Amino acid sequence: MENALLQVSKKLIKSGYKILLYVWGSDREASKRLYDKLNDPLNVTYDPSLYSEEELIEKLSVCSLSINFKLHANILSLAGNVPCIALGYRFKVFDLFQSLGLENLVVSTDSDTTSS
Repeated sequence: MENALLQVSKKLIKSGYKILLYVWGSDREASKRLYDKLNDPLNVTYDPSLYSEEELIEKLSVCSLSINFKLHANILSLAGNVPCIALGYRFKVFDLFQSLGLENLVVSTDSDTTSS
């Protein structure tokens, strides 16, 4: 999954996007590793701070898109009217997006499509 996110991030940067990597809970190490692999401080910001829900929604509100691993991050993106792609790792992610009619925005973490 990390390599797939690396490739997608590089494609987004080539298309002119800036990347914000933020942490939710215990993902600080994985986020920092992805930031280091991207090695592009002009286009990628790593923010290791833990924010309240309100603060995070405000930070996300300037984003064009959010790609999220954690269910709560997807909910916060949607609450901030930020389109998101959910990385589906548990049924709860699939269930939520199905209930919202957004099942096409979930990429299964064990899918072959994550490698392209």
